[in-house]
Amino acid sequence: MLNWQKDHVRTFLDGISEDVELSLRRQVKRLELRSRNFVSSTLRGDYRASFHGSGVEFAESREYVSGDDTRFIDWNVTARMGNTWIKRYVEERDLTIIFAVDTSASQLVAGRQNGRIGASAELVALISFLAVENHDRVGLMLFDKEINEFIKPQHGEKHARRLVRSVLNQKCFALETSITKACNRLTNVLRKKAIIFLLSDFTNLEDLESLHRMAKRHDVIALVLTDPVDLELPKVGLVEIQSIEDGYSTVIDTTDPAVQEVYRLRSKNFSQSRSQIFALANVGEVKIDVTQNLLNPLSNFFKLRSVR
Repeated sequence: MLNWQKDHVRTFLDGISEDVELSLRRQVKRLELRSRNFVSSTLRGDYRASFHGSGVEFAESREYVSGDDTRFIDWNVTARMGNTWIKRYVEERDLTIIFAVDTSASQLVAGRQNGRIGASAELVALISFLAVENHDRVGLMLFDKEINEFIKPQHGEKHARRLVRSVLNQKCFALETSITKACNRLTNVLRKKAIIFLLSDFTNLEDLESLHRMAKRHDVIALVLTDPVDLELPKVGLVEIQSIEDGYSTVIDTTDPAVQEVYRLRSKNFSQSRSQIFALANVGEVKIDVTQNLLNPLSNFFKLRSVR
């Protein structure tokens, strides 16, 4: 049983000596390789089409080929060369991607071995290496009831590995969450428009205004980390359940159909209410079951955005 008198939950990483460094390096490398294997050419294209740059810039002139848009004929070069040439433009990228990752104690609760925090690390790896391939900058904020770490956005694979490492390196998880503080800090710190991925179970959406204010200035996407236990109560008899964030406990009969139905309805209503909050705040929502393939819902989301 966890000691609810303490402010934080200690994890299985506590007490491990010099092996931690080697273990972290291996985990980061494994996630990098896994992400690269998952990322198909289709997903790369959908990512690029989902998030557009700020404009276009001239790249070069080349000879006209059948099917080229005549609006882009380079008349100066055409006059000099004696045959038709066109101007080629490329999209200005250099987008800023920020991951705001919830590291509160509830992120340890999930069917997968390393909890939702492990899923967060994998998602950060996947999107980071996509961003790096497109020459976008990536940054990271880790938060629970306070802002624990902020890594400024930069380019490059080495920097992307640093972000994944920071998520994996979490050892201490606070018993409370404040998404409001995370939103306010990002709104105040980020001067240029950014794409912000919020990763959390979102069991504590206490302030719609902070989300709305951030979404006015930035493109905000909520990656909602779910688990089957969020929706259906496992039938395991009498159980004492305890909130990992506020310590409240009670005993329930998980085989009682009435208890099962109340749990299911409350979960459904909460999920619908959360979706309404995101819609009102103009925040995109992607529900990701952490016990399943994480790529599919993300891929579907990129596809939907790319055809908007």
